[in-house]
Amino acid sequence: MLNANDIDSIARTFHTAEKTRKRTRAASVLYPNFTVEDAYAEQRRWIELKVEEGNVIKGRKIRTDVARDAAGFQTSMNPTTARSWPTCSMQRR
Repeated sequence: MLNANDIDSIARTFHTAEKTRKRTRAASVLYPNFTVEDAYAEQRRWIELKVEEGNVIKGRKIRTDVARDAAGFQTSMNPTTARSWPTCSMQRR
């Protein structure tokens, strides 16, 4: 797992790329040992940066299969493994 400085650097890089509409390389290319846990940590840090700028968290995104299960549709996914993504929809104040 990457250290906090690397996670912060990745989040700031993605944040800047989003704001300037410039492309950036994938974190897994820049950091070959990048893990799923690192991706979740980077997402949380990126959201923190957005909130620091005045964005408001409006709700959590949820995987499509989880939403279908909640609506009563049949899916092939095991319901015990279903969970929502730790990302948030953002809206500027």
